[in-house]
Amino acid sequence: MGVLAGMLAQPIPESSLVPREQLIYPIVHRYAQDYGVEIPLVMAVISVESSFIPRAKHTDRDGKSSYGLMQLRLDTARPLAPRDPPLSEEDIYNPDLNIELGTKYLRYQLDRYGNMADAAAAYNAGSVIRGATGDYINARYVKNVLAWVDYYRANLPAHDVQELPDWFGQQVSSPRGEQEGSGDVVPFRPTQGSMFGTDTLTTILIFGAAGLVLLLLFPRG
Repeated sequence: MGVLAGMLAQPIPESSLVPREQLIYPIVHRYAQDYGVEIPLVMAVISVESSFIPRAKHTDRDGKSSYGLMQLRLDTARPLAPRDPPLSEEDIYNPDLNIELGTKYLRYQLDRYGNMADAAAAYNAGSVIRGATGDYINARYVKNVLAWVDYYRANLPAHDVQELPDWFGQQVSSPRGEQEGSGDVVPFRPTQGSMFGTDTLTTILIFGAAGLVLLLLFPRG
């Protein structure tokens, strides 16, 4: 059993979405319903592609860049939403538009291939491409997406729709880590109970309390 599969087999807290996922969920829910795509699939693609970082940017070996939560290229996004003037990089960073077009593109690949694995492979590579052994050339990407689909199917709770805060679309660009290919590595996902999953105020309170204890134990003078 792989590391990720082992993680998925462990008990999950009732509130299993970290804050960034909670903010994204209402948008995913809306467009997944609009385009008839399973919500866990959209969440899984976002998790693998960008780790839920709205301004994520990744440049491939061929020099082409992908943008936003669902890592869309300009040449993919523009045909999905023809405009005059055409969509810009900054347009694609918008979380609402990015998820709408990414979900629409997933719907296209699902209709094209008829199954989730092929659709995930094609979402990542433009089409299903297999090597000499018959496996996907991006097999790790597909495996990771399907593992996250299973995770979200088992653990996605219902959340009230909420307004996105003003700061959400203003995140600093954060490219994906070093990978063998686009989306090959399951991104780090903080747990709800870890310090990395708590908000800034909670972190400040933790360190403040620790400092007070040290002062009481080791008073100056």
